[in-house]
Amino acid sequence: MPAYFYDQYMYRAHKLKGGTFQNYKDKAYLKLTDKEIANHLNGEQLIGIYPLLPDNSSWFLVADFDKENWIAEAKSFIKSCEIKGLPAYLERSRSGNGGHVWLFFEQPYPAIRSRKIFISILEGSGAFSMFDKSLSFDRLFPNQDFLSGKGLGNLIALPLFKKTFDYPALVSISLSGPGAVELRYKSKKTNPNIRVNGGDENYLPVNGFSIAAGRNFNLLDVQTGRNVCLLGSEVATKLFGLGNETKGVDKIISIGGIPYRVIGVLKSKGSSALMRADNVVITTYNNVRRMDNISPSFTIGVMANDVQSLNGAVNETTSVFRGIRKLTPIEEDNFVIEKSDKLAETFIGLLGSIQGAAGAIGLITLVGAAIGLMNIMLVAVNERTREVGLIKALGGKRKNIRQQFLFESTIISLLGALFGIILGVLVGNLFSMVLKTGFVVPWAWIIGGIIICSGVGLLAGLWPAIKASRLNPITALRYE
Repeated sequence: MPAYFYDQYMYRAHKLKGGTFQNYKDKAYLKLTDKEIANHLNGEQLIGIYPLLPDNSSWFLVADFDKENWIAEAKSFIKSCEIKGLPAYLERSRSGNGGHVWLFFEQPYPAIRSRKIFISILEGSGAFSMFDKSLSFDRLFPNQDFLSGKGLGNLIALPLFKKTFDYPALVSISLSGPGAVELRYKSKKTNPNIRVNGGDENYLPVNGFSIAAGRNFNLLDVQTGRNVCLLGSEVATKLFGLGNETKGVDKIISIGGIPYRVIGVLKSKGSSALMRADNVVITTYNNVRRMDNISPSFTIGVMANDVQSLNGAVNETTSVFRGIRKLTPIEEDNFVIEKSDKLAETFIGLLGSIQGAAGAIGLITLVGAAIGLMNIMLVAVNERTREVGLIKALGGKRKNIRQQFLFESTIISLLGALFGIILGVLVGNLFSMVLKTGFVVPWAWIIGGIIICSGVGLLAGLWPAIKASRLNPITALRYE
């Protein structure tokens, strides 16, 4: 029935005199405000609509299907509508055992005409027959051609998301508020950089927050939009002092000049260069709607029970929301779904760039080290010229001299690799102990490092070894 505003005490006196609600005159229809629509989408109340207007026309028609074969017959009806150039939209009913096919008009159209047209389409699609009672089609909304004068006609519930999302997951509705607010408590105040977010009773778990002291929002907080809030740990420290954050519970603070009661303090989530998760104050989305500079769109958060069901939750969300938005199968989504791993993917992409840069730096370092090692070996050749001449005079061959110098350059390079491996393993595992990830020995990287350093040693010693092997033994023996 319609929602009315009335004085309950006056109505009770009216009933004591034998009156009824129908003949009670001191009542008025409640207005359909944004708050009522938000509560409907949140599943806190149910809003319906009477299709018939006072002139017996309607903005839409709805075909109601139930029973066992409702999906196939509803799709057949939609196909018949598309053949005639009429866009039709399927919505699953709240019970999940049926569906509604919605058709909208550009302007109100007489119900007596629209109903006849649609009965004809239903019969053509095989979804309706006066003689076959086993069909899943139940009725049309509006279910009459004219208002009888005794009421407003039949009522159909509008689609909603939170209660129709039938999946093992937690659903939250939120609204972003202003991002540069100053908070005050007595003589203390924060910088005007506090972010205000609005949520519901599921906002904290869905967004990874937890309570350090106090309580979470309850349903009454959300429905009334009263001035209560939760403080991030950084904000609580600024207002109440380090170590006294939990004493802020039940205190009255000022947010943008408006008093709010603190009902809880959040545990620290940490900060990064991109986000300061603790520099935030959270209230209900109905409260945020009264503020200035808020987001024009609500955000619906869905937290799956486990990682394996994440893709299923995304698919179910897409399906339900496409029904709410009345999208046909060939239309693209006019909403955005972002998974929680999007930020991780962004950082992984950045990490790939960092790895590429680190690889380039490492390559430059290897080239520099190879040049340095080659210079060391060239100096060694000059210093050991008489030694090379003596080896040749005693019958040593060029091959033996090349092998000697290549062996020495490789040993020097491997010694550098050994010190690098020991230092890398120690420092890496020191950080792993701090992060509590366990002791790790990267054998693949160790083997790769040994192979690369061996190659660098061979390449760096190649020219000095060749130069030494080509020395004339007589000239080498006379070298001072």
